[in-house]
Amino acid sequence: MAMGLFGCAPIAPSLAVDLRLLQFVKTLFVCLTPNTTAWCEALAVFLQERGYGLTTQDNLRRRFSNTYQWYIVLVMHNKELVSGIINASSSRHEHETSDGEEEEGGAHEDAKDR
Repeated sequence: MAMGLFGCAPIAPSLAVDLRLLQFVKTLFVCLTPNTTAWCEALAVFLQERGYGLTTQDNLRRRFSNTYQWYIVLVMHNKELVSGIINASSSRHEHETSDGEEEEGGAHEDAKDR
């Protein structure tokens, strides 16, 4: 991850995909029907045309699908974590604000009584 790559397995991954490419695929799949098989076939042809030989296309599809799945899990978990922090901070701020208003209201009433 520090190098901007996301592996297909947590230990000794045989494929690492650039995080920017995963973000692109995520964006693409919002606009199109998600289809990692077609994506991997296109990627395999693209790589073969540039001299990168792949042993099997299914192997790439399986590893890329695994990488993409766990990338999406990470993105969703990150969004939930950030939302939780924001909600907790917002709730704490609202609580502090309402406590401050109650104290000010009480001080004004005391001054009127005098």
